[in-house]
Amino acid sequence: MDNSIDKQRVSVLLNLNTMLIQRSMALQQQIQQQGSAANPKLQSLLQDLLKRLHANLTCIGELSEKHNNPMQNQSKVVFPMILSPPQDMLDLTDVYVQLQKLFPEGVQMIQRRAMMMKQQQQQQQQQQQQGGNNSGSFW
Repeated sequence: MDNSIDKQRVSVLLNLNTMLIQRSMALQQQIQQQGSAANPKLQSLLQDLLKRLHANLTCIGELSEKHNNPMQNQSKVVFPMILSPPQDMLDLTDVYVQLQKLFPEGVQMIQRRAMMMKQQQQQQQQQQQQGGNNSGSFW
């Protein structure tokens, strides 16, 4: 893997993490000010931001490991597990578009997983419908 691409990846991830940390801190202050009356949606948004931070830090660690042990990790595909912007923060869209361009293999893998899950759900629904049709009286 090209070192310059991985450097760009780490740079964008660090930039994004800075923004996510700033948002997390602002949300925490808002939640503390509201006390027990805090909106559950704010709590949920904070948890989402923390998951994104964790995913990005994990990816940075894996990229570092890949370069420190190149023989062991050459074929390993590394990407952040969340490549779409938070719904409530459209101003982060541009950064996530950059991420998607820097991690095209990650986008493809996530899309494949989503398709597989959708197919599995459709199969389960079909099986349930067929089971419902066959559930008539035995006698």
